[in-house]
Amino acid sequence: NIYFSAWASLFVSLFTFNKWLASKDIVSFAELTQLSSTLEWWYILLFSSVVEMGSATHFFTTVTNIERRSQYAILAVCAGTISAFFSILAILYHYKIIMWCKVKPGGLVEFGVSFILFLWWIVCNFSLCTYGKVAPSISGSCEQGMLIPGSNMYFSIWACLISSVVIMTKWMESKAMSLASTPHARSDDAETDGNKVGNDNDITDHP
Repeated sequence: NIYFSAWASLFVSLFTFNKWLASKDIVSFAELTQLSSTLEWWYILLFSSVVEMGSATHFFTTVTNIERRSQYAILAVCAGTISAFFSILAILYHYKIIMWCKVKPGGLVEFGVSFILFLWWIVCNFSLCTYGKVAPSISGSCEQGMLIPGSNMYFSIWACLISSVVIMTKWMESKAMSLASTPHARSDDAETDGNKVGNDNDITDHP
């Protein structure tokens, strides 16, 4: 139970710390991510990518005597690094810390990046999480007398894949809501203008 209890202790500690920040009117995670419906999941993707990258780096440094394992470990390190890089860019764009080529936060570019990361993690999942690869499970496996140690790569790869899917879903939901609210806003404006015209006519007819 050490594995799951260690992760549970980490998440409970973060949850408690976040509650303490909110009680002291300091910036909490909810306030930090209220700019966009996808921002929260970009943070989750960043965290999962860093965990995956760290686990892959540790695997690469400990299992270097098997050439095929080393190649998959390099792929795992690159997977986490690329995902973490784009997650950081997305987070900075949401806070408008960096801007480039008039790319707006929440635009089509964000959906494109999340879709590319989704495809990227699909490939990594099939390449790294199948039997005989570097992340078949959290407990590892044994192939032809060679032990493949367990690591955090298995769960973190799945977490990255799910996070990219949720980012795309949240983006599409926000766009659908904005498109649905636009006709109502226009009709309200038209109704307001009509009422103004009617009131003006009443004033004109009754001096």
